[in-house]
Amino acid sequence: MEKVSVQRSPVTNASGEVYLVGLEDHFFGTPGKWDMRRDPETGHCWLDPRPADPEVAGLYENYYTHDGPSTKPPSHTIPIEIARNHRLGYPLNRPGSVFAKILSKVPMIASRASLEVMGIAHQQTGRILDFGCGSGDFLGAMQKWGWLTYGVEPDAAATAQALRLGILVVPTLDDPRIVAEGKFDVITMNHVLEHVSDPVELLTRLGSLLASGGTLVLTTPNVRSLGARIFRRKWRGLEVPRHFNLFSVESLTQAMAAAGFTMVSMSTESRLALPMSFASLKAHGFLAPFACKVVAYAFAIIEDLLSLAFPGIGEELFCVARIEGANS
Repeated sequence: MEKVSVQRSPVTNASGEVYLVGLEDHFFGTPGKWDMRRDPETGHCWLDPRPADPEVAGLYENYYTHDGPSTKPPSHTIPIEIARNHRLGYPLNRPGSVFAKILSKVPMIASRASLEVMGIAHQQTGRILDFGCGSGDFLGAMQKWGWLTYGVEPDAAATAQALRLGILVVPTLDDPRIVAEGKFDVITMNHVLEHVSDPVELLTRLGSLLASGGTLVLTTPNVRSLGARIFRRKWRGLEVPRHFNLFSVESLTQAMAAAGFTMVSMSTESRLALPMSFASLKAHGFLAPFACKVVAYAFAIIEDLLSLAFPGIGEELFCVARIEGANS
């Protein structure tokens, strides 16, 4: 596989230090070993070397986005549906018990409920662009709730799944169909920015597509999470060689500012503590699957509780930002 040297951080321009050597893809079986560098000041990590651009498409041949749209709605449990309804005004489709209503107030459940719709309130409508829309689950839900939906997804297999939902999906931002649509009220990226070789350039381009008062909402793995500290080389968030950049609060803040954004909010969330710890434990290989599940549940509860005292340890960063002034 052809590789490209990346001796300086694409975000902070720091030369950094060699951090992790000989990493392997424990999750989707991409061959080879990979190294990561780290900027000690911000904690930002990046792949060095990374796969060359012509090789990138081949990294996703066995990716989870090929599984197709889910047959269940984004909120498929009563407590989450209640929490989403309470926080963001979405309709409650099924009656909930008192116990379910109590569960809906658990911070981890409330956070998951909000993030499944990227924190977008039900009364909001308009034009939404999901960059890296995958198989289209999120846009399919937003379409039902009144949004005009558009997606960008370079992976042809994932795009085929999204097109079945009747969503306009194009391979790049340069596609004339996106250019012709004009400005968007909301642009979302759900665990996409880490896959990009030049995050600041992409953020700048997305900012130019926002309408006046528009919002960019994104999630990405938190390189300073509890899971990253404990699981290290086999942390699910590393996902070499598809993840080119891994962000901290500091480095994501720096990237947003460099792209011209004004931060509305930045937080770390423990929503993915359960699946990420389960995958990380399986990668270590010293526990049976059932034991992995038990430990992963315990880890998720512990991270959620610790997050109350240490708000920077959640597995993912959740960022909302705007560009000041009107885009013409």
